[in-house]
Amino acid sequence: MTAIGTAELKRMFDAIAAAIEADKDRLCQLDGVIGDADHGIAMALGFNAARDALAAL
Repeated sequence: MTAIGTAELKRMFDAIAAAIEADKDRLCQLDGVIGDADHGIAMALGFNAARDALAAL
């Protein structure tokens, strides 16, 4: 089993948060077809919060 250190975890969540933020509008558009069109916003908020929490480590 490979261990992931704090620095790697921070880099991973930085990249994920940036990707979600970049595609937030597209995710909302896709969600709007069957839902309330807020999926991109919710994911961006969640991943930004996770990234910020990891930054405190």
